[in-house]
Amino acid sequence: MKFVENHLKWFHFKKNPHKWLLAFLASPIHLAEMHYKKKYHLQFAHARKLFIFDIILLLSSITILVAGLFWWFYNPTITDLVYLSIERTPARILSGERLDFAVSYKNESEVTLVSPKLNLHLPAGYVLEETKPQENFDKENSFFQLKNLPPGEQGTVHILGRIYETPHLETNISASLTYKQEGKEKEEKKITPFIAVLHGSVLQSSLTIEEKILSRGAEDFSFELHNKGDIEIKEIKLPLDLPDGINILDAKASQGEFTNNLWYIAKLEANKSAVLKGQLNFNLKNTINTLQIKFTPEILINDRNIPQETLTKNLQVLHPSVSATSNWENNIKQLRPGENNNIYFDIKNDGDSTLKNLQMILPIAENIIDINKLTSDNSLSIKNKIASINILAELKPGQSTQLKLTIPIKNYPSGGTDLSLSLEPQIQATVQEVVSTYHTTFATDKIKIGTSLSTSAEIRYYTAEGDQL
Repeated sequence: MKFVENHLKWFHFKKNPHKWLLAFLASPIHLAEMHYKKKYHLQFAHARKLFIFDIILLLSSITILVAGLFWWFYNPTITDLVYLSIERTPARILSGERLDFAVSYKNESEVTLVSPKLNLHLPAGYVLEETKPQENFDKENSFFQLKNLPPGEQGTVHILGRIYETPHLETNISASLTYKQEGKEKEEKKITPFIAVLHGSVLQSSLTIEEKILSRGAEDFSFELHNKGDIEIKEIKLPLDLPDGINILDAKASQGEFTNNLWYIAKLEANKSAVLKGQLNFNLKNTINTLQIKFTPEILINDRNIPQETLTKNLQVLHPSVSATSNWENNIKQLRPGENNNIYFDIKNDGDSTLKNLQMILPIAENIIDINKLTSDNSLSIKNKIASINILAELKPGQSTQLKLTIPIKNYPSGGTDLSLSLEPQIQATVQEVVSTYHTTFATDKIKIGTSLSTSAEIRYYTAEGDQL
């Protein structure tokens, strides 16, 4: 055999010991082959000897094969004859509900099991309340110390408690029975795994917010946590991890504390709710058309924060946008007291949404502008020095409109000698199916304002002696 010739060498003993060992085990067959070639190959006078040799070689191969299979499949343990099972109640549960186990065992072998110990491997979020029996249970190490189990002996232990784990993920639970066969020192172990999947949580969450939002604006939101369970839940945390471009404004909680985007509730009683209200302020990129936000409440159990069911909300992002430019009639750079001039605003909808009820909100500089004349010349409504001007009922994407205003200057402007005027109007509009209002602010070019000199004179009379009359 070429394999034996190549690998039964000192070099392979050092470099490839596994190949050398295999070659060594096959060397008797190789020697028999070499013996056959030397004495019997093509020598028909030895046919009888050759037949006997072949039979011996065949029997040897069968013997080696049977011995190898026996050695491979031989199991000196009796774990296959030890019965161990886990049954749970109820079959379908939520995180935060009761989960009781019944672990049954039976010795179906003909050997007594000595010093049996039933170990429990419970999830980190399992709150153990009671075991039956209690007297032989080590709570610190989580195992039952059983009596010796003669052949046919069986029993059941019960584990009562409540589970808090992440819903919809596999939760591994297992039981193992360790023992020694009577008369032997080697310890054997029988393991029974069990996988539980929680179908939700008793701590339910809901988020109320408009499904269509503006890329730049604020939306009211209401986040509710409801304890649907039969006992109170302690140490609840809700981290509000928001994507870039979103921050929370004016958040107020009906219960607990809200600081640094973390809502903490020390205790939430059974069948009670807690509500967090505020505003989400959005400042999103124009490339974002859909937005997904996720919130996962956590419960502190056994010194570990265990995530509960994640609440996911998908929002459609609208990108309303208005560009506005202004220019003074005849491109004037200065206005004198008592003069007036027209200013033109060119307004274009360069967003992706139809704008409705366009308005201009214009603060009035009352020290320079004659408010009464401004009102009459433009048929405006002014309140608290702010003019509200209706521009257009609807402006579709790509459309433009123009607004003209006549600005009258007071006869006697006040505020110094080096006056200038720049208007800072705000454009407001509503977007279909969106509650919040779109708005944008811009400023006009500055123009200089002339001033008036107000003078007064008086005549005084004196006598020859210098007395004033």
